[in-house]
Amino acid sequence: MLLVAAALFGMFFFCTLYLQQVLGSSPLETGVSYLPFSLTLIAVSAGSSRIVDRFTPKPVLVTGLLITTAGFIVLTQASGHGDYLTHVLPALVVLAIGLGMSFVPITIAATSGVAPEDSGLAAGLLNTTQQVGGSLGLAILSTISTTRIADALHGGAALPVALTHGFKGGFIVSAILCAASAALALVLLPRRKRAVENEQAEAIATSFARCPGAPCCGHLARLGALGRRMGRATGHR
Repeated sequence: MLLVAAALFGMFFFCTLYLQQVLGSSPLETGVSYLPFSLTLIAVSAGSSRIVDRFTPKPVLVTGLLITTAGFIVLTQASGHGDYLTHVLPALVVLAIGLGMSFVPITIAATSGVAPEDSGLAAGLLNTTQQVGGSLGLAILSTISTTRIADALHGGAALPVALTHGFKGGFIVSAILCAASAALALVLLPRRKRAVENEQAEAIATSFARCPGAPCCGHLARLGALGRRMGRATGHR
């Protein structure tokens, strides 16, 4: 979660700057531009819990992180003369799918084996990891981006081109972070079914889960838990 949060905070930061400083979007237009991302993220998060029940958290998480990596790679195709529909929207949709497939299995993996009385502590540690990862990641990515912008301006590039060059550096590093997260999840996470005794702890931890960098999406994991309960109720009929 530390690496994923670092990449996600950077995505929101640099994508917002790209929309406003390069494409010339107003703050209101920038906010509306994130609606497809949020809606896709909500839908995928709600459905990913059923996929986790069938395939266990590990393959779902690895797949989601690889899709997220692909989304950041798509963002690197942005240019100083780009537009939202061609260079931003497709990447946001791909990122939303990947992140939606990642949040629920991350929460489940983080609370696996945790006693119900310790679930609040597990949720607190998870959210703390998100915030620390986001803060450190944004500091590192901003440094990389600023250096690339200064180098481009020193080389005589126009301001929009220089800004895009710097932001793309942040997207490239974010893609690397997500790819590294996928590799770590593949190596470190056990492939096992979620135990029934863990469900109460997961439900409590999920109720405190937050989407890093996107406070408006703070209840996504809860939707995943709702989808899981609905799927279970349907299966008992």
